[in-house]
Amino acid sequence: RHIMGSYHQGAKRLWRTSLWLPLTFLMVAGLQSLQAEQNFTAIHSILAITNNDYPYSNTAIAKASASSFKLLNLDSAHTLEAQLSLSLPANKALAEAKIKQHIATIGEAQFNQQLRAAYEPMIAAMRYGIDRYPAVIFDGGKAVVYGVTDLRAALNHYAHWLAAQQGGAVDE
Repeated sequence: RHIMGSYHQGAKRLWRTSLWLPLTFLMVAGLQSLQAEQNFTAIHSILAITNNDYPYSNTAIAKASASSFKLLNLDSAHTLEAQLSLSLPANKALAEAKIKQHIATIGEAQFNQQLRAAYEPMIAAMRYGIDRYPAVIFDGGKAVVYGVTDLRAALNHYAHWLAAQQGGAVDE
């Protein structure tokens, strides 16, 4: 895997936490050709991982440039935990009962889906060995651009890298 892009000082190290649930989620990337009008070399998948502090721009360009685009937020698990613990009583037994009631209200399948979605960013980061963010992962880990929140710029980095690998040049 090739790591591209300059690591700017704003990029944060990926925080690690122990997963308390046995999640078996795997990211699935689709395969399709790039639209002909784009200046980028064919891109199969783009996975962008960040947190609330570093939002991505130009997501529409990324969506149009790859057959599969996914944006993951590392703050998702914290947000879900905060929602679940909102207004919980201090008494452990009462708190457990309230959470069980919440699960019963939305349904176990829906709750499990929320848990998988909340922890998906951390699982994807571990799967690809991402140790800082923001990170844009191209084509299932073929290359990673770190520290760039403008997805157009990340696409340009990747296109130039691909062209160099293939001995060609990319027009901007």
